[in-house]
Amino acid sequence: MRLVRFEDESGEFAVELHPLLTVISGLDPRLRDELIRTMSAIPRGADPRARGSIEVHGVYLDLNRETLELLEMHQDVDVVVRSTDLPGADEPLAGLGASMSTPTSSYAPPAASGAEPSDESTIDIDEARARAAEIEAAQDELAASIEQLRAQLVTLGAERHGLGMQVESSRAALDSFAVAALKVARDDLAEIESRATDETNDDVVAERAELEERIAELTARSEVLDREAERLAAIDPEPVRAAFADLDAALETSETIPSPEAQGLLAEWNELSARIDQHEAEIAGEHDQAGDLVARRDQCLDEVAVAERSIRNPPLDPELVESLETIHDEIFELDGKASKLGGSKIRRRQEELRRREDEVLTKLGFDTWSSYVMGLSSAHLIAQRQATLDSARAALEAAEAALAEAPDEPEVTDELASELEASKAELIGRIRDLVGDDADADPVAALEVLEVNPDDSRPDADSAAAALGAALEETGTVIDAQALEIDELHSVAAGWLETMAELPERVAVIEAERVELEADLAAQTERLEALPVDDPDPGDNELEEARRRVAEAEERVELHEAAAARLAELSLAQEQLNGTERDLQFSVGERERQLAEYAESHQTAVDLVREGEEAEQARAAARATVPRLLETAPLASMVARHGTRRAAGAEALEWYVLARLAQQRAISFAGSVPILIDDAFADWSFDELDEVFARLERMSEVIQIVYLTDDPDVANWGRNLGRTRAQVLDLRNVAV
Repeated sequence: MRLVRFEDESGEFAVELHPLLTVISGLDPRLRDELIRTMSAIPRGADPRARGSIEVHGVYLDLNRETLELLEMHQDVDVVVRSTDLPGADEPLAGLGASMSTPTSSYAPPAASGAEPSDESTIDIDEARARAAEIEAAQDELAASIEQLRAQLVTLGAERHGLGMQVESSRAALDSFAVAALKVARDDLAEIESRATDETNDDVVAERAELEERIAELTARSEVLDREAERLAAIDPEPVRAAFADLDAALETSETIPSPEAQGLLAEWNELSARIDQHEAEIAGEHDQAGDLVARRDQCLDEVAVAERSIRNPPLDPELVESLETIHDEIFELDGKASKLGGSKIRRRQEELRRREDEVLTKLGFDTWSSYVMGLSSAHLIAQRQATLDSARAALEAAEAALAEAPDEPEVTDELASELEASKAELIGRIRDLVGDDADADPVAALEVLEVNPDDSRPDADSAAAALGAALEETGTVIDAQALEIDELHSVAAGWLETMAELPERVAVIEAERVELEADLAAQTERLEALPVDDPDPGDNELEEARRRVAEAEERVELHEAAAARLAELSLAQEQLNGTERDLQFSVGERERQLAEYAESHQTAVDLVREGEEAEQARAAARATVPRLLETAPLASMVARHGTRRAAGAEALEWYVLARLAQQRAISFAGSVPILIDDAFADWSFDELDEVFARLERMSEVIQIVYLTDDPDVANWGRNLGRTRAQVLDLRNVAV
């Protein structure tokens, strides 16, 4: 396991750690404590509190309690090495007899090389002999453990050889052509069975004719689809969409009112009609002018009554009413769907229906659905009906005045008839100029419905409608834009755009149908080509032989799949075995190096015993003459040969560090956990611990090491290792 990234609790500080060795200098005390607490929590599975990420066998995970629980971290192991933990921490120059706590290592040396004199002038021979015996016992124990590991390596070698033979056997059992052979056998069987089901060659001929007819139909349909796809792809709806938007904008700003000019012409028409009616009555020779005027007055009274009723209770076209009700019901239904589905197609349909509803309401004389339900006609229609009523009343007044002033014998002249006809023709011409050809059918109706834009915005709508019609015609749409009213053209364009919105879907449907059709065409062609010209029915032997070949091919496929599965299992077992073997070889190498160091320590202890014995004999022989001189000579020789007590302490420290590293090599299936050295060697010079630092460099390949120190020599040592093996972080000039 490697600690890849460390972040403090506040999230303001983060550092990336080297996978092998990281030297950190100048770390803030608070951050130092957080880092130590976080790394200490890893093997115990406690809450690290800080954040970060770890790497386990190439997999990167977040550093938290759940991850540590998943990795089965439940070991009470101290991963921090402090100066107070080192051997002889209470006595910096203490002897080599300091005990070391090595929970997981049974091969740590009980003592370093040599034995310490009991005082400045006397060697304790018994103690030196005990030291030599302890080293020899530990040496024997370590040698036995090496033999056990080598025996395990031999067993693993035999197992690996057996696995290799099984791998070769499984690899030899692979059949790369089994699947292809099975397909060929099944195709042959299907062809033979197909021939076996054919009763006569006539059936083959009939099938050939049917297939040829089907192929011809599919080819024709494919050509139709290709032409349709090309036609749809060539349509560009953008010009129509832009022109439609312009017309929408023009219509939204158009507000219409009854035409004042039309209303004036309507009044003139009613007046002229009354005069013509009167003149025609006179021409007809009705002598009872008073009776005619009474009839005219009665007619005017009826017209006034009708006009008054139209104001109080306007008549409604049943067909328009039914159309309005149907449109409103569909709008209500779509409102319920839109709240659930919210499709753009539904919204476009709603907009079209509301526009049609407004058109029907306008024709019925209402502004909104609510005014229709309440029976409140639109203001301009009320104005039209009021104008009709005023005209009827004026005609009534004229009829009554004529009735009151009528002479007993009216004078009828042709000049008056000509004048009235000329006035009528002139008036119809003016009406035609205003409303168009509708004046010929019913001038009164044409004048009553004519409306104008008070802000003169309608010409813009006409221009936009002309542009929209031209855009539609350019797409190939066959319409007579000039014969359509603006509202009708608007409806046609809206429907066209709605259809174009579904154009990609239609193209996709055509493409899917074309792909399916081509696949069907290829299949039919293949079937046609596979038909025999004159193929006799296969016999039973041929059919049985084809089935036997299929069964054999299926058995080959089963054997091939079983061999492939077995090969995968064996390959996994080989990888696991190779990993175990590498670990054992590493342990053997470490123990062999330690055994060599044991031999050197044991030889040094034996030499010390021998020299102590020689010194004792020399002191006994010369004690009478020069006791002091002879007693100090062996001591000088011992010091010169074995070094100072501090050198012996450095060797004990090296063994202690090795034991602590071994303690953390296998915490769980995740492997080792990082170790943190908290400036533990501050009381030692770098040169005195060269072997210790060499040991740390080697072990960093197995256990990640984080070294906290402000010692420049340690920082230089980390830099000299190179970036591939270590990194040095100097945080003294970094704000945190």
